[in-house]
Amino acid sequence: MPNTAKLCSGYGQWHTDNPDSPSPKPYQDITLDDVLGMVATPPGVAKENAQWFIPSTLLSREAEKQRAAGSYHAVWCDFDNHTLLTDIQAILAGLLCFHIIYSSRSSTLDRQKWRVIIPLAIPANAGDWQRVAAIINDRFEQAGIVSDRASERVNQICYLPNRGVFYQYHIETGVKPLNWPEALADELAEKRQQANQEKLRLDQLKEQSRLKAIERMATGSHSPIEAYNHSYPVMQCLELYRYKRVGKKYLSPNSTSGNAGVTIQGQRWTSSHGSDAGIGQPNKSGSGCNGDAFDLFTWYEHGGNRNAALKAAGDMFTINGKTLNKTNQQEFTATQSENRHNALAEKTGATPSVANLSIELSLDDCPDFPRIGLKTSPDARGEKTPPQIKVASLIELLSHEFPKREMVLEPVFTLGSLNMIFSRRGIGKTHAALGIAYAASSGSHFWSWRANRPFKTIYIDGEMPGEALQSRLAEIVRSSKKAPPDGYFNTITIDMNEGRMPDLATLGGQIAIESHWQNAELIIVDNLSCLCRSGKENEAASWQSIGEWAMRMRSLGKCVIFVHHAGKNGEQRGTSKREDLLDVVIELKRPGDYQATDGARFIVDYIDHAID
Repeated sequence: MPNTAKLCSGYGQWHTDNPDSPSPKPYQDITLDDVLGMVATPPGVAKENAQWFIPSTLLSREAEKQRAAGSYHAVWCDFDNHTLLTDIQAILAGLLCFHIIYSSRSSTLDRQKWRVIIPLAIPANAGDWQRVAAIINDRFEQAGIVSDRASERVNQICYLPNRGVFYQYHIETGVKPLNWPEALADELAEKRQQANQEKLRLDQLKEQSRLKAIERMATGSHSPIEAYNHSYPVMQCLELYRYKRVGKKYLSPNSTSGNAGVTIQGQRWTSSHGSDAGIGQPNKSGSGCNGDAFDLFTWYEHGGNRNAALKAAGDMFTINGKTLNKTNQQEFTATQSENRHNALAEKTGATPSVANLSIELSLDDCPDFPRIGLKTSPDARGEKTPPQIKVASLIELLSHEFPKREMVLEPVFTLGSLNMIFSRRGIGKTHAALGIAYAASSGSHFWSWRANRPFKTIYIDGEMPGEALQSRLAEIVRSSKKAPPDGYFNTITIDMNEGRMPDLATLGGQIAIESHWQNAELIIVDNLSCLCRSGKENEAASWQSIGEWAMRMRSLGKCVIFVHHAGKNGEQRGTSKREDLLDVVIELKRPGDYQATDGARFIVDYIDHAID
């Protein structure tokens, strides 16, 4: 059975894609088939150059990201104590599944150490993956075989076959990958119950610590690092990240010597383990390292990315209902505004007033206000409403904090944006549009674009009969691993036999009766030419009607994506007036060796407009 999923991989303990590191490198990918090929003929390199993998398709060493979006295709075990190969095989025989066993580079005849990789028949999310890994480690420990529980961390790296002075391996053939939902059903149910109880206990402890930290922060310190360290004692963090207590010291999960070398003094830890180098700061002696609880959080949760850890910690704590990040940002903005205010006053010799200059007014309140160039827009009921005008001073404008637009599909489409996808006929615009709609509504991904949550989606089909749409959508549903929540994916099909569809303003008024329309967050219109009442998108009047509706949707915070045909020369068809309204324009092209039926394969040739 082929194992071709592309899993996260790198070389050496310090491999990171963190842009703040001295030498960031992008992660690579490797398949389980590639790993299988390494077993019989492994390299023999120093550990700092050895290849590792995380059995997840998400290319990241950040635990937070893996918990949110990791998809795991194997579990693995690590045995650092002297263990015989036959003893490991005896336990794995009870699983009746395909597996790989190989000795680690530091293994010797007198101290045989092993790693086990067990492919999964069905990919698992981070939570289920941790439970499966824990169940298998439990089985070994019940038999008196001690495994390194660090292998249960979602971002722990597993070193791949690497020949040392002693090397042996075993590949169990003739059986299938582990069907974990069935084979471990009873144990999984028990683990889930334990996890819920443990989560409740930890949440209570964290809340108590968080409230103490908030109380401390209210006295004036707004440092995310101080807040985190005040909330999570060093001892608690060491145990959380699998440091084993041995007397008064702790054994690092990264250690290969087996000697405990981590001590605690006050709110700081010091490690003599060379394998911990990079966590925190180097010791003055030049050997080992030291740090606080936040340093452990940075390394084990965020792969050493300090900026990511600062942001995460800043979002964990609140002051007067606002996160530390929000509080610090507003204080910084206020300081910057005051500095600009003072600089402007010094330059002009006058102090500009910043009080009560922002007002909102309707055009109906200003009958003498010039209305040239200002048009009213239809609301959701199709009624005309006057635009609102806001007046602000220079200082207010510079200091105002505009809300960040949420991404619908990272990193391309946002709420409150107008977008277009176009291509020649036969490339697969509709397949792409349906894929985007399904990914957004289910909170999954399409191509490399990912939705962080489900978005309520309306797909307006003005081209295909309903059964054709059903057929295409069914293919996408079959290949997807995640379904939209009820009411999040809605379609509107137009029967072209009944005549050309009405303009969008009229259509919006009709659909306002439906419960989903006003709550929609993503609206995909397929395709633009079917929405023009005259059927001629070259006419400025046709685009004006659509443009007014689209601007209204953008003002309501919705993301609109138009699907459109390219002209004879490959360029966009229709009036150029729409260019000024669009945030993102994407052309789809197919490489020359793809067949016309390969509707699922595309490349994004270019993005004309980038989101700010």
